[in-house]
Amino acid sequence: FSPRLEVFSNGIRTELQPKGSRVEIGTDGPVDILCIGRLSEEKDQTTLLNAMRTSRHSRRIRLHFAGKGPYLGKYRRMAEKLLNEGVLSYTPEFGFYSKSEISALAKRCFLLVHCATVEVEGLSCIEAIREGIVPLIAESRLSSAGQFALDDRSLFKAGDSAALALKIDYWIEHAEERNRMSGKYAASSLDYSLDKTTEEFIKLYGSVL
Repeated sequence: FSPRLEVFSNGIRTELQPKGSRVEIGTDGPVDILCIGRLSEEKDQTTLLNAMRTSRHSRRIRLHFAGKGPYLGKYRRMAEKLLNEGVLSYTPEFGFYSKSEISALAKRCFLLVHCATVEVEGLSCIEAIREGIVPLIAESRLSSAGQFALDDRSLFKAGDSAALALKIDYWIEHAEERNRMSGKYAASSLDYSLDKTTEEFIKLYGSVL
């Protein structure tokens, strides 16, 4: 006997027609990049900070780290070193935000970078995508977040800072394409809506009654 396995998303609240967010970056920045998650080893924000060393546009980039955790001090020191060495010209921002604050930040940021090597739910990622932000997501055997990417331009090998830098540079150099994809990413969040999850649960219960 082999029981049937069903997998469901926790579900997120979405509009009936989620809208994209157009972000203008001009030719000299700043380009705001958002990273959401606990500041810890498995979320691997180190890869994003290291990517700044090889990005062609690092001096235009302003990093926003939304979260708290045991690596806060380490990441602040890494950020300060990048500033002192002239790799970055904008001071990275660290903060812990409410859901409404995260939504507002996601709407105005150009990219979302999700470096986690271990990710079970990925709700923070899909909640940000709901606002139209275009993601860059680490491909890891222990992370489920890669499923949110609509194509390979939004994926990079986990832990590979050089690969991440190349993808960041691609989107900065193709800003209009980023704005076009924004609407597609916002619409993709409907696949993880509470309404859809509830419908799937009802179907499951109906099939076993």
